[in-house]
Amino acid sequence: MNAKEFLLNKKDLTTPLRAALAALLALITAFTALPPIAGLVLCLIGFLLAGYELPLAWWKDIRAKKPLTENLLMLLAALACFLAGRYPEAVLSAILFCAARFVAGRITARADRAFAEKGAAYDESKAAQIPDMAEGLLRFYVPGVCLVAVLLAVIPQLFGGPASEWLSVSAAILFALCPCAPLLAIHAAYHRAAGLSAEMGAIVSSEEAAERLAGVNTVVFEHLPKDGSYLRVAELRPAEGLTAENLLMLASLPLSMEETEEAAAVLAAFGQEPDKASIAMGDTRPGLGTVVHTKGVYISAGNLRMMERLGLKEAAEANGGEDAIHVAVVNRYAGSILLERVTQSAANDPVHSVALLELNRLVLFADAGEDKPAHPGIDEVLTPFGSEEKALAMEKLLAETFSDETLLYYGPDPAMQKQADIGVAPRGAERAGCAWVDTDKPEALAWLILQGKKAKSVSWEGLMLVLGLKLVLLIGTLAGILPLWTAVLADSGMALLAACNALRLK
Repeated sequence: MNAKEFLLNKKDLTTPLRAALAALLALITAFTALPPIAGLVLCLIGFLLAGYELPLAWWKDIRAKKPLTENLLMLLAALACFLAGRYPEAVLSAILFCAARFVAGRITARADRAFAEKGAAYDESKAAQIPDMAEGLLRFYVPGVCLVAVLLAVIPQLFGGPASEWLSVSAAILFALCPCAPLLAIHAAYHRAAGLSAEMGAIVSSEEAAERLAGVNTVVFEHLPKDGSYLRVAELRPAEGLTAENLLMLASLPLSMEETEEAAAVLAAFGQEPDKASIAMGDTRPGLGTVVHTKGVYISAGNLRMMERLGLKEAAEANGGEDAIHVAVVNRYAGSILLERVTQSAANDPVHSVALLELNRLVLFADAGEDKPAHPGIDEVLTPFGSEEKALAMEKLLAETFSDETLLYYGPDPAMQKQADIGVAPRGAERAGCAWVDTDKPEALAWLILQGKKAKSVSWEGLMLVLGLKLVLLIGTLAGILPLWTAVLADSGMALLAACNALRLK
């Protein structure tokens, strides 16, 4: 099972029990004088108890027309152990696999809970640089390792070499050279960091984005908090058969025609660019709301009086009445959106906590009259007027950033979020970048950056530790200094170590 599949197993609470039963069967075989066939049967049962997902995962690879994967290496290693009569070692590999999977699954489950609470999802498809490169190299690496292992198992026997000895050498090669543990060291660390950030209210959408956070050395701020208030969506009440996402998508079309504070709050909650190209006609009715004609239907978003004119007063009164924005599609009630006014203070300014990270450069895209003294920690104030001037200013800042560093933009402008290396949307702003903040805590942005930097450090430390131990155990086993079970530790044992290493992130 590859490194990402480890992280995708979240709910199997039978894992510890299966591993314990498998360990018991392996111990019985190792320390009792059972007939060989009885030991084989017990260890086969133990292996399937703890590692039944391995053959299933390989079958999945075959169906995807990718049979040469890490799953094949692990299965071949276990098969070599069984053929060499080293039954307990085969079971040990499945037990450690089980334990690593359990720890990695707990990391994922906690992260997914945090993401779900924020209505977000972690994109598993966008990997960090090293795992992404490795995915391509595995097409050549896995067949090469398999070929070496098969030749070592077969050729010496043609010249009278002891079969069990060379099968054990082949198993040691397969265990030690399996790439799952090094990749898991990276995947687990970034997934753990993303989960911890989400718990704080700072969301990073993928492993690739989390890795880029590690290189942040320039931060550009725009529209920092001032004393005052703003509207945000407090509750979504979709009609039966619709989801909250459906309701926001429907409301975004007519509200995109308005320039009101209420419309801006709903569009910010939607977090995407409304499909204005699909609108054939729009009609804003003062004191009521807006109606648009799109894809053959009429969508209305407005107040209680608009719903009354559509004959939907009763449904609207039951869903927020005069205190909500109501949505209807072709005279059918679609739901309501309740807003709340939030008081904000300049005390929520995130600059102070980011300044404590001692980054290279903090820049402010300022409004007229806004300056450095109002935001201690800012190194430079720029006052670009208009989208073109802002784009040019951002382009210049990006050119001044070193190649191994990244520039982070924190502000509500979707174009700037896309142009920067990392775009972070504040709470209530439209989301067009790879991260956003969904909390009023001023330290959330600093926490997001810090977790990215810590994740990279922990992942690299785990990667070097795993590779170093794999090398030592491989050499020791091949030299006859260490027994075969230490080679098992070089594979599934290192996967467990890689998963536990990610737990160092707090």
